[in-house]
Amino acid sequence: MKKIFFVASIAVVGLSAAFAQDKKAAAPVMQSAQSSSGQLQRADGVRSASPEKVAETRTARLNKEVSLTADQQKKVYDHFLKEAQENKGRAINREESSAALKALLTAEQNQKMDALQAERKQKMQERRAQRSEQKAAPASAQDVAK
Repeated sequence: MKKIFFVASIAVVGLSAAFAQDKKAAAPVMQSAQSSSGQLQRADGVRSASPEKVAETRTARLNKEVSLTADQQKKVYDHFLKEAQENKGRAINREESSAALKALLTAEQNQKMDALQAERKQKMQERRAQRSEQKAAPASAQDVAK
């Protein structure tokens, strides 16, 4: 009786692993459709924003931070749209993008933007330091327990 139970459990585990692999193999089909919210949805369930939505969001954020004029908003939107269309989800060259953006802004707006970027960088460094401290703390606690 034990042998039958053991063989049946091995068969169940083996079959579930086989079916799990079949589901994963079917996932990479890459057809995309645009939803009404401006997001692209691929067949594998991953959502990504359309270039227009990315440009609109980035322009709105920059406008909120440095108070763009109407003319600047249009130019910045065009810059972000071009960037989003060219890159299609790949990493962008931050130095080139920043230089082109600074050319569109006034000196005062550039100062504001630089201050905000420095503040973000500082916060990011603080979060990294906290994470590294948290990772180090459990390891030292385990060493003490031994």
